[in-house]
Amino acid sequence: MSVDLGDYSIDQVYLASTRRIDEGDWFNIPGEPDGERLIPLPPEPSVGRTWTLVTRSVSKFYPHNPGKSGSNQSNWLRDITETSGIQFVHFEGPDLQLDIRPTMGPGAAWGDVNGDGWHDLYLVQGGGRDGVTSPNRLYKNLGEGQFEDSTEAAGVGDTGAGMGALFFDANGDGHLDLYVANYGQDVLYQGKGDGTFTDVTASAGIDAGLWSASASAADADGDGDLDLYVTRYLDFDLDKMPPAEALGGYERDDPPAMLPFAFPGQPNLFLRNESTADGIRFVDATEELGLANAAGLGMQSVWWDYDADGDQDLYVANDVSINVMFRNNGDGTFEDVTFGVGLDDPRGGMGLALGDIEGDGDEDLFLTNWELDTNALYVNRHKKAYGTSTRRSKFRDGTLHAGLAAPSIGSTSWGAVLFDMEADGDLDLFVANGYTSPDYATTGICVGQPNQLFLGDGEGRFNDGHDLAAPALDIALASRGAVGCDWDRDGDIDLLVTSNNGRVQLLENRAPQEGHWISFLLDGAAPNPFAVGAVVTIEHGGRTLRRTLRAGEGYLTSAAPELHFGLGPMDGPITAKVTWPSGATTVHAGLEPGDRHRLSIH
Repeated sequence: MSVDLGDYSIDQVYLASTRRIDEGDWFNIPGEPDGERLIPLPPEPSVGRTWTLVTRSVSKFYPHNPGKSGSNQSNWLRDITETSGIQFVHFEGPDLQLDIRPTMGPGAAWGDVNGDGWHDLYLVQGGGRDGVTSPNRLYKNLGEGQFEDSTEAAGVGDTGAGMGALFFDANGDGHLDLYVANYGQDVLYQGKGDGTFTDVTASAGIDAGLWSASASAADADGDGDLDLYVTRYLDFDLDKMPPAEALGGYERDDPPAMLPFAFPGQPNLFLRNESTADGIRFVDATEELGLANAAGLGMQSVWWDYDADGDQDLYVANDVSINVMFRNNGDGTFEDVTFGVGLDDPRGGMGLALGDIEGDGDEDLFLTNWELDTNALYVNRHKKAYGTSTRRSKFRDGTLHAGLAAPSIGSTSWGAVLFDMEADGDLDLFVANGYTSPDYATTGICVGQPNQLFLGDGEGRFNDGHDLAAPALDIALASRGAVGCDWDRDGDIDLLVTSNNGRVQLLENRAPQEGHWISFLLDGAAPNPFAVGAVVTIEHGGRTLRRTLRAGEGYLTSAAPELHFGLGPMDGPITAKVTWPSGATTVHAGLEPGDRHRLSIH
């Protein structure tokens, strides 16, 4: 048999393909002089083993399902990275990845840092295991589909061993600040509102020198400003590993230093915001509030009023350890209610996405896991009727019912995005995949896997949307972060996907729009002018749509502070209800679809 590896060029070297080979296989790559070049397999290849091909000028690799692909393929997602001006390849150095540290990142963040109305992009770089210190990058959105590298002018080129990034307003001045989570000292940049930043890490009291993964922000104590929660991964200390014989049954094909359960976890960090007019200031209140979760290997956290009582609760995805739900008691203290609400998932948790998949008025949780586990969809039953003995909202595992169980086996999933791709009023799902381990025999970098797209039906079920978005989904990179953003302001959500030791993908949404759309920028009261934590609800024609504005979600990522709704058959005018972070509500009538509306509490 033959495998056709491409029909257009991207002019860079990437991890091209991983697949099981059968005897007699060969690879066909377009080339000169006769339009194709046959690349033979390595000498004496082992049948049934995985072979990684690294090549130049290939961007389409192998079909997701040859039996279903072909004439039904279309371009609902189009990779426009090459023409956008975003020239970014994550790089962890040339050495083989023989321990877990260089395999986990990177993340990304969207936000309008200069106030011109266009969302800019921050990309996190690896630390480099051989002393290479490539800086993180800030790409200024120029409009018209173009970005420009403004890292040096902005002053945000951190060269730490990067993981996640978060745009948020720390001091309530209306300008986005930037938190960068590192393996090593984290960094906090204060935004000036003109696209430039100042490093205020030391003066702000940020003393975070362990292995930080992600950061998320919310008004946790009800005082109006945004507090920070920083997840930490594991304590990479070879002296703290169990004896080799104790790990023998778990090694797979990886050396022990690649195994996350071989290391103890590190305590997470809760930073209480105590900023004043004199400057940004955070104080470590982790132990006081009992939010360390030191036994967990923290990946991503999300602030989420899961029980709709008006305060911000906290959920943490932990790798190979039990995830945790901290319920906010409303007085600035927290209670671990993980077991009681049914969210004590012990698998290899990575990323988190939230959204109302059933249209019943509460938000459900999607959780990504390692490839031998299914991903998980936890359906929020808070709005459902229960007997009098039920005191708390409950969750049920709806993964199988939703059609998301079987498709996730065999893929290691990381970032996830719940968004309305075709403006039909239902949430769809994008999942970023990539293996955790490298190909030890050839490239030494993490093996790539195709990403996935699922289309929601609005009643809690999803269908495989692969064929509608091929060939963009067949690019098998070691994807990590995924985050949606209407960066080109055309009314639909596009996707940004990062990869480990590989290029970033900017995927333009080209799905046929089945309805109208509307989006909102919220002017909240200081010191939370972007109104993080606000809920916007639209009721129209017997349907209810709900979105919550968050800072930090997915996997090591943060979205821009804007809420987007696909309206489906709804037409104007639209009435939107905003529940602000303070609990105050405002109703905004006469809103026209197909536009961005700035809603204010004033």
